[in-house]
Amino acid sequence: MTKAEARQHFRRRRASLSAEDVAYMSARLADQALQGLGIQGVGHINCFLPIAKNNEPDTRILLQNLGSQLPGLQISIPFLPEAGANLVPVRWHQGMDWRPGILGTPTPALPDPVGYSEIDLVFVPLLAYDQRGYRAGYGGGYYDRFLATCRPDVAKVGLSFFEPVEALSDVWEGDIKLTACLTPEHIYTF
Repeated sequence: MTKAEARQHFRRRRASLSAEDVAYMSARLADQALQGLGIQGVGHINCFLPIAKNNEPDTRILLQNLGSQLPGLQISIPFLPEAGANLVPVRWHQGMDWRPGILGTPTPALPDPVGYSEIDLVFVPLLAYDQRGYRAGYGGGYYDRFLATCRPDVAKVGLSFFEPVEALSDVWEGDIKLTACLTPEHIYTF
């Protein structure tokens, strides 16, 4: 399956989910991250915020749980200063003021950048992924560029409501593999 075919297929599958489905599966993903991923020793995570109209996993549940259950954990989110720019990690905390972002994600009103080298684990958005750990996002390359800027040993964890496809046939050398991918029922490691 090509990335374009996977994008089309999984956009349709996500669109068919109800708000209740998304909420339930997002809570399961948060549980998987806390209980099954073993992130208790991680000092700094970076996590995307959901594009609600795309039925993405609601990572706000994950962020709230991580913030309350792991005191001292530093949390950042990706910030896109302008279309076509690279994502910049900025601090996240509960009670932040938000404004609409360029790609439909909530954006902090006063972004506070952090260093890429501080990040230990990145929760990565995706539409599809394969059994080797390659992912298909929306096609802009934002996350491949972001991950290439992070430390080489940063953990790259995808969040998906669905199981992997066998293989994405059109990966290239700029595609960065995931370390793991969480679904509501499984944790896949690569």
